[in-house]
Amino acid sequence: MNDASDFFPGFAERRIAVGDVTLFVRIGGAGPPLVLLHGYPQSHVMWRRVAPALAERFTTIIPDLGAMAARAFRLLTREKAIR
Repeated sequence: MNDASDFFPGFAERRIAVGDVTLFVRIGGAGPPLVLLHGYPQSHVMWRRVAPALAERFTTIIPDLGAMAARAFRLLTREKAIR
Protein backbone atom coordinates (compact mmCIF):
# COMPACT_ATOMS: atom_id res chain seq x y z
CA MET A 1 0.00 0.00 0.00
CA ASN A 2 2.66 2.51 0.98
CA ASP A 3 5.28 1.55 -1.60
CA ALA A 4 4.03 4.08 -4.17
CA SER A 5 6.71 6.71 -3.51
CA ASP A 6 7.58 6.92 -7.21
CA PHE A 7 4.03 8.14 -7.89
CA PHE A 8 4.46 11.07 -5.48
CA PRO A 9 7.83 12.74 -6.07
CA GLY A 10 8.63 15.34 -3.43
CA PHE A 11 5.85 14.20 -1.08
CA ALA A 12 6.63 13.30 2.53
CA GLU A 13 5.15 10.20 4.15
CA ARG A 14 3.62 10.49 7.61
CA ARG A 15 1.70 8.27 9.99
CA ILE A 16 -0.81 10.11 12.15
CA ALA A 17 -2.58 8.54 15.12
CA VAL A 18 -6.27 9.43 15.29
CA GLY A 19 -7.84 7.70 18.27
CA ASP A 20 -7.16 4.00 17.87
CA VAL A 21 -6.49 4.31 14.12
CA THR A 22 -3.17 5.26 12.52
CA LEU A 23 -3.53 6.98 9.14
CA PHE A 24 -0.89 6.92 6.43
CA VAL A 25 -0.67 10.37 4.81
CA ARG A 26 1.35 11.90 1.97
CA ILE A 27 2.00 15.63 2.16
CA GLY A 28 3.57 17.78 -0.54
CA GLY A 29 3.68 21.26 -1.99
CA ALA A 30 3.18 24.68 -0.48
CA GLY A 31 0.28 27.08 -0.18
CA PRO A 32 -3.23 26.76 1.18
CA PRO A 33 -4.07 23.24 2.39
CA LEU A 34 -5.96 20.92 0.06
CA VAL A 35 -7.09 17.50 1.30
CA LEU A 36 -7.71 14.80 -1.33
CA LEU A 37 -9.96 11.96 -0.14
CA HIS A 38 -10.41 8.71 -2.01
CA GLY A 39 -13.51 6.55 -2.15
CA TYR A 40 -14.05 2.96 -1.13
CA PRO A 41 -12.44 0.57 -2.17
CA GLN A 42 -9.66 2.74 -3.61
CA SER A 43 -6.51 4.10 -1.94
CA HIS A 44 -4.58 7.36 -1.92
CA VAL A 45 -2.77 6.18 -5.06
CA MET A 46 -5.80 7.17 -7.16
CA TRP A 47 -4.55 10.78 -6.86
CA ARG A 48 -1.10 10.02 -8.34
CA ARG A 49 -1.75 11.79 -11.65
CA VAL A 50 -3.14 15.06 -10.27
CA ALA A 51 -1.34 15.41 -6.92
CA PRO A 52 2.00 16.66 -8.32
CA ALA A 53 0.25 19.42 -10.32
CA LEU A 54 -1.91 20.44 -7.35
CA ALA A 55 1.19 20.54 -5.11
CA GLU A 56 2.50 23.39 -7.26
CA ARG A 57 -0.18 25.67 -5.76
CA PHE A 58 -1.35 23.92 -2.59
CA THR A 59 -0.07 22.02 0.42
CA THR A 60 -1.59 18.77 -0.77
CA ILE A 61 -2.59 16.29 1.94
CA ILE A 62 -3.53 12.79 0.83
CA PRO A 63 -4.60 10.36 3.56
CA ASP A 64 -4.99 6.68 2.86
CA LEU A 65 -8.26 5.81 4.53
CA GLY A 66 -7.91 2.04 4.15
CA ALA A 67 -7.79 1.14 7.84
CA MET A 68 -10.40 3.70 8.78
CA ALA A 69 -12.73 2.66 5.96
CA ALA A 70 -12.39 -1.03 6.84
CA ARG A 71 -13.11 -0.32 10.51
CA ALA A 72 -16.16 1.80 9.64
CA PHE A 73 -17.45 -0.92 7.33
CA ARG A 74 -17.11 -3.53 10.11
CA LEU A 75 -18.94 -1.28 12.55
CA LEU A 76 -21.77 -0.59 10.10
CA THR A 77 -22.07 -4.28 9.21
CA ARG A 78 -22.21 -5.25 12.87
CA GLU A 79 -24.81 -2.55 13.56
CA LYS A 80 -27.03 -3.80 10.73
CA ALA A 81 -26.72 -7.38 11.97
CA ILE A 82 -27.90 -6.31 15.43
CA ARG A 83 -31.05 -4.67 14.06
